[in-house]
Amino acid sequence: MGKGKSKPDISNIQVQLEIDRFEKDLFAADSSNFTQRFDQLKAKYSDFYSLFVEELMAFGNTKDSEKSYRKDLLGFVTNKDIQSLYDSTMYQFPDLSTQEKEIATAFRYYKHYYPNASIPKVISHISAFGPSAVTYDTTLVAVNLDSFLGQDFAFYSSTNTPNYILRRFEPEYIAATVMKVFAKSHYEPDLRHNTLVDQMLYNGKLLYFLEKVLPDTPLSYVTGYSEEQLEWLENNEVEIWAFIIAQDIMYESDQKKIGKLLAEGPTTPGMPSASPGNVGTWVGWRMVQKYMQENPKVTLPELMNMKDGQEVLRGSKYKPGRSGIFVGS
Repeated sequence: MGKGKSKPDISNIQVQLEIDRFEKDLFAADSSNFTQRFDQLKAKYSDFYSLFVEELMAFGNTKDSEKSYRKDLLGFVTNKDIQSLYDSTMYQFPDLSTQEKEIATAFRYYKHYYPNASIPKVISHISAFGPSAVTYDTTLVAVNLDSFLGQDFAFYSSTNTPNYILRRFEPEYIAATVMKVFAKSHYEPDLRHNTLVDQMLYNGKLLYFLEKVLPDTPLSYVTGYSEEQLEWLENNEVEIWAFIIAQDIMYESDQKKIGKLLAEGPTTPGMPSASPGNVGTWVGWRMVQKYMQENPKVTLPELMNMKDGQEVLRGSKYKPGRSGIFVGS
């Protein structure tokens, strides 16, 4: 699934992208030069500086005339544990040339589908295990490098982070993470459409978007499912659909009833232990893929603006037949 498909020619689309390394500039500050350094950071990074200080780290308001937040910011920079984290990050990412190339290529594909769109700035930082990536006003994407230090990074084991999440803490997930939060910044969920089929459509659209802008990236990095999980999902598509239909919750909006199909987890409740969590998102992706096969004149922007899951389900003609029982359990 998703392999061997044709992809658009982007040879004439150029994107210049350099990841600005906020963490390097930040950790160049110390008690002897922090006033000057923080002034320089604020001037250089502007919106992200405020976002980092006020929201990611909750150090205070950057517009505070007393600038009291700077005490906490300096404490962050000089904390021995944080400095160790910074050193580990620099060891893992002495440069970001690989990620720059991957993300720039993704935005070249994006420009194919959205020729008049602007490309955001991309900034890296560390925030002591905050969100893996955030956006600001669709014009900026900030990636948290300490979320991608490798699943065997010693500190992760002390956080009790489950393995099904830990395996996505690898550098290879950076490009997909950046493009996913970028897509979310343009296409937020419509709370008026919150049935199971609507939410499967929304999640499925995001995966389809990633599939299109990252056509050379292995689907395990694009989707977040492991290769083994993707194989299980493909082998059991008929049974998964039958399971969902049997629950009679396609048009249910009660999150307690439908959440088990959309929640992260080691497995999906009610399904074999070999199943991954969040099976509903995978079904949504398959539904969207089928819809686009049945409606080849629909563009990616048009798809991404669709909100009615029932409309897409009908238009997709997605209806895997019934077979027997789950296989590969």
